[in-house]
Amino acid sequence: MADSTAAVRFVICGVGHIGRRHAALVARHPAARLAALVDVRPELAESLAEEFPRIPFFTSLEKCLAADIQADVLTIATPNYQHVLQAIAGLRHGWHVVVEKPLALCAADAEAIREAAQQMGRLVFGVMQNRYSPPAAWLKQLVQEGHLGDI
Repeated sequence: MADSTAAVRFVICGVGHIGRRHAALVARHPAARLAALVDVRPELAESLAEEFPRIPFFTSLEKCLAADIQADVLTIATPNYQHVLQAIAGLRHGWHVVVEKPLALCAADAEAIREAAQQMGRLVFGVMQNRYSPPAAWLKQLVQEGHLGDI
């Protein structure tokens, strides 16, 4: 991982709606830097080059890994069934991993991701942004205060 003074470098895998939002947030953050973008749709290369100039674009995670992009974090925003293999590949490459929900489609796959992270000494994060939404915060408060009984 980068030292405390260096920008955290991100590879975004899957640059559809959500992945593009991740890329934009990383690009705007002063302590973060986009290292590469990955998507299986080559037709996105031109629009991504306009939106994120000078950021390498790859049509597969395998090509990105082979290019030895210097990064700290792999963000996965691809179809759900691809999460486990991509997360494990990123972990084995030495990157921390952020996975859009769901982390995996079954408990065994989630466990495989956890084991890979532990073996590599890396962290895995599942995106759960809804925990900050007003309705979720209100429900959490109701539960914590016991208004819904013993849950």
